[in-house]
This record gives sequence, structure tokens and C-alpha cells, in this order.
Amino acid sequence: MLRTGKSSRGRRPTAFTLIEVLVTLVILSTGIVVVLHAFESSVTALGEARDVLNGTALAQRKRVAIESELAAGGPLPTGASGRFEAPFEDYAWTAAATVVASVQVEPEEEDEETGSPPALHRLRIEVRREAAKEEGGVALETYIME
Repeated sequence: MLRTGKSSRGRRPTAFTLIEVLVTLVILSTGIVVVLHAFESSVTALGEARDVLNGTALAQRKRVAIESELAAGGPLPTGASGRFEAPFEDYAWTAAATVVASVQVEPEEEDEETGSPPALHRLRIEVRREAAKEEGGVALETYIME
């Protein structure tokens, strides 16, 4: 609110009172604090989203690598773990396959090498960022017939 009044020379000087200035400063500083808090929250959420996106892509990459090894005659991992190469060296992975069920097949469809029926395996790959503040990460599960 502006204060008006007549001076001795006939001019009308205008000014804000000290209380008005202080109230304005409090309102502005409160607004700035709210905006800074929202900005900090959005930066934190962006970092978490980046970790989930990278973890998902790395888990998919590891799944493809394991399936390629299986196609080449390699074994299923039963408790393997490791770290990814640069630029994802701060991400670690674990992979484990467990037998879910044996599949009933005709005798002519049995595995020629072992003579046993194929089995359904659950492959679980977990990826987590070592430098993350909170525990968590990405888990990918798929099923493989072997």
C-alpha cells in the first residue's frame, strides 16, 4: 500500500512502509524455497529414473549374452555375478537359473546326450547400481527350456 500525503511544497511523496517491505520479502523467500525444493525433488527423480532405465537395458544385455552362451553349448549360470564394463562399471549383476519343472515328452524327443527330458528353468538376472543411496535395482526373470 502506498502512502500519500502533502508536503509543505505541495508535492505528494510516496513510499512503502517497513512492514510492507518485510511482508513482501517473506512471501518472495517462501516462494523461492518452494521452487528450490521442487527442483531438488525433480533432479532426484531424474537420477532414479536413469538408474532404472540403465539397469533394465543392462539386464536385457546380460540376458542376451547368457542365451547366446547357451546356444553355443554353454551351461546355465547357477550363481554367477560380476560387473559391467565402462561406462557402466558402477553397475553389478547376478544371474541364477533354477529348475522349475521337468517337461513330459515322448522318448524320441529326449536329449540324445543325457537321455533325460528337457527341463524348464527360471533365469533371474538382477542389476543394481553400487553407488546408489538406497537398496534396490532391477530384476529380470525369463524362462528357458533346456
